[in-house]
Amino acid sequence: MDNYFSSKDILDKAIGTDAYFQIKSILFSLKAADVAEVKHGRWITEICESISKRNRLIEYKVYSCSVCGRSNGRVKKRYCPNCGALMKED
Repeated sequence: MDNYFSSKDILDKAIGTDAYFQIKSILFSLKAADVAEVKHGRWITEICESISKRNRLIEYKVYSCSVCGRSNGRVKKRYCPNCGALMKED
């Protein structure tokens, strides 16, 4: 698996070293990778109640995202459809 680093962080660490300008030259000659920050979240379970047409109490689970707080209804998916957060397995 590839590791991605911030060029600024690398240059900040290299300041004051003999290789600073060589490192800077190499970094700026490389093609930037197309990466995106991954948000991690989990589904928060809430028990809801409603009354059926036959006047019976029905309990069901509704899932909300821990990152954006929006509901995903009764479906647990791998990603939040609202904010794109990757959900941890229970």
